[in-house]
Amino acid sequence: MTIEEIKAGVEKDPALKTALLSSFKDEFIKGATAEGLVIRSKEDDQAFLDNHVKTIVDGKVATELQGKVDAEFSKAMNKIDEEIKTITGIEKNANEKTTAYAKRAITEKQKDPITAAKVTELEGLIASTKKDYEDKLAAAQKDLFDREVKHQVTTFTSSMNIAVPAHIKTDADKQAYVNQQRALIEQGFLGTVTPKKDNEGNIIFYEGDKPLMNTKDGKPKNAADIIGEKFAHWFIPKGQEGRGTGAASEGGSGAFKTADDVHKYLSSQGKEAGSTEYFAEFEKLVTEHKITV
Repeated sequence: MTIEEIKAGVEKDPALKTALLSSFKDEFIKGATAEGLVIRSKEDDQAFLDNHVKTIVDGKVATELQGKVDAEFSKAMNKIDEEIKTITGIEKNANEKTTAYAKRAITEKQKDPITAAKVTELEGLIASTKKDYEDKLAAAQKDLFDREVKHQVTTFTSSMNIAVPAHIKTDADKQAYVNQQRALIEQGFLGTVTPKKDNEGNIIFYEGDKPLMNTKDGKPKNAADIIGEKFAHWFIPKGQEGRGTGAASEGGSGAFKTADDVHKYLSSQGKEAGSTEYFAEFEKLVTEHKITV
């Protein structure tokens, strides 16, 4: 028999086709791997996505926030440099730090009648500027931490199907209901737990002073674990989508709602996550659709 005859015969019997494909599952995976393709389970792919998007978010946000704080600090130090020159009349050297410039200028002017009040004023100006910088840096770091926590929450809730009451009919009303429920889940979650970072930079969630741990492996629970337990009745169980409720459809090349939608679309187009082409398309689409990552 030819391969065409075999294929034609198998197509007539769906059960036989499924059985044959399943029996060659390991061979298919080995063949795909040998061709340089990456085979992942649904769970592995979600874990990869979480880590991949988090890396993009962390790098982008940290660079943006650090740059803004550094620019403000530089502007403040330039004003101090001008004050030093006004008080001492001594120019600052190229690449000389403000603290070193202040010490050198004051030392060189010791022979002149610089008043103790002026020196004290200058020292106080430097100290207050440094404190202001440290306060802004701490605020920026807190903002980054809050975004990391929010990313954990939204990544999980956007991957789950919200149970929509049957009386809500239109897609627009269904989507509005889903968005409202996700906001309430986020509010309820953050209102009952306190996120903190451990010494290794991992996010640990607490109830009171008690860290929430997984009883199966003894590891800290992440946002997905906790939300999945506390708000299980809000979601449609896996495998029961479309039975009696009308969860709004999301994603697609023309209706991206989340970074996860963008990733799924790019993957369906054959773009390999992590490649230069993937990054370029990812950045383009999240910008066009005004998606916060």
